[in-house]
Amino acid sequence: FFQKEAGIPRRLMKPEDIPGLREAGWTPDQWGHSKSRSTFSSDYNTYRQQLTSLMRMLLKSLVDHADAWPFKEPVDSRDVPDYYDIIKDPIDLKTMSRRVESEQYYVTLEMFVADLKRMFINARTYNSPDTIYFKCSTRLEAYFTNRIQSHLAQAASTKN
Repeated sequence: FFQKEAGIPRRLMKPEDIPGLREAGWTPDQWGHSKSRSTFSSDYNTYRQQLTSLMRMLLKSLVDHADAWPFKEPVDSRDVPDYYDIIKDPIDLKTMSRRVESEQYYVTLEMFVADLKRMFINARTYNSPDTIYFKCSTRLEAYFTNRIQSHLAQAASTKN
């Protein structure tokens, strides 16, 4: 992939078109190695639509949460000059939203969840426990964890 802003590929590439992948033993039934894949359809296109829909819904609920305000935009280095010296892999809800809307970046739910966890960890790494940013991170993470567990449990019970 050629990459552009927010790590989103410029063009969609099917796994089977990646040179050397088949030679390495990959087969088409291995797409989206996701622990939660069984929650979604076994058809790839339907799976991608369901995954994108879920991520959009989760992001919207996070952005609408009262504790999301510190995470809606990338940290401005003019306001926090040493942030990028300390946090080497920054992430925010706006960047994640662009990645979701590309429909190419997050190929598994785990990738999406990993970015969110990194956002919370970054906030708690940079800020001390007595700051509002640390507290917002902890509350928003608890909210997200509850939402994702609830959704996955509901989807699993619906499928059975």
